Amino acid sequence: MKKYVGAMIIVLMLVGLSCTKEAQNESENTATVTGYVYLSDTIPAPGVHVYDKVNPSYSGYTDRSGFFRVDVPIGERTIVIDGGIFKSETSVSLSRGDVKEIYSSSNPLILVNNTKFKIAVMIGAFDSIQAVFDQIGIRRISSPDDTASGYIVYDFGSFPTDIETLKKFNLLAFNCGITAPGINSSTLKEYVQDGGNIYASDWQIWVMDSLSLLGRKIFLISDDGDYATGNHGTVKAEVVDNVLRNQLGKDSVTIVFDHDGWVVIDSVKQDVKVLLKADVSNSQGPVSDAPLAILAKPFNSGGMLFYTSFHYEAQATSEDVIEMLRMFLLRIGQN
Repeated sequence: MKKYVGAMIIVLMLVGLSCTKEAQNESENTATVTGYVYLSDTIPAPGVHVYDKVNPSYSGYTDRSGFFRVDVPIGERTIVIDGGIFKSETSVSLSRGDVKEIYSSSNPLILVNNTKFKIAVMIGAFDSIQAVFDQIGIRRISSPDDTASGYIVYDFGSFPTDIETLKKFNLLAFNCGITAPGINSSTLKEYVQDGGNIYASDWQIWVMDSLSLLGRKIFLISDDGDYATGNHGTVKAEVVDNVLRNQLGKDSVTIVFDHDGWVVIDSVKQDVKVLLKADVSNSQGPVSDAPLAILAKPFNSGGMLFYTSFHYEAQATSEDVIEMLRMFLLRIGQN
């Protein structure tokens, strides 16, 4: 028995030495890159994923000031700056033990100016996500074939519905409105499967329905067509998502719905990430832990959907809400 215990101790010591040696070798063969990433000239970009292109496990995220510090293998490396639809790459040569700043605080990477993207916006009756785009310096363009990056605003009747045109856009943004464009579910699924991304708010819940992401829909439970919608009032929402909680530095936010009629959903599919949830009141009673903001990747290799029950306009929009919308924008399509 003593021989057996002794042998086990020796084996464990050898395993421990091996693991220590591997960790030491890995440490000796890595370097550090640092830098700052901004959305626009004055707005930091928190939550941007920074990683080595060949070995993505070497990665990190920007903090609230847009700063990142990531250890990567030595040699000629390509560093990916992944802010969702805002993606950029930079090459860097690294020697063992290097700490190399690739974007300084005085000269940060400006995502809006240094990435290529196109956004199609459907004008809304109660929302205006393009106001957030304007704040962070995304320009308005006139055509998806324009060589410049930016967004195009369409009305209900002119929003593109054919897959060839939709695939020219990195993001489709559906502002809250009563009327949905005539995009059928199969076309929308093909767009997302091919890597396209979607933002939708409130009454554009049809997008979640088309992608089969909902559980039971509280807002449409009545057989006679009556809607069970959210009531006017202030909601204290719990920040469920750890990344968002760290970025905001708080575990709850206040959302003011200054109108009745907003969409309340009680559940989503298991693989849908709930970012915010709250106990809310609707026209047919209370709903516990209603999702107010979700992020979903319906297909393994496709794009993402970001949906909120609240929106930018037609309510007392707080700085928290504006900041969250910026953060959410950086996560749509992020690896």
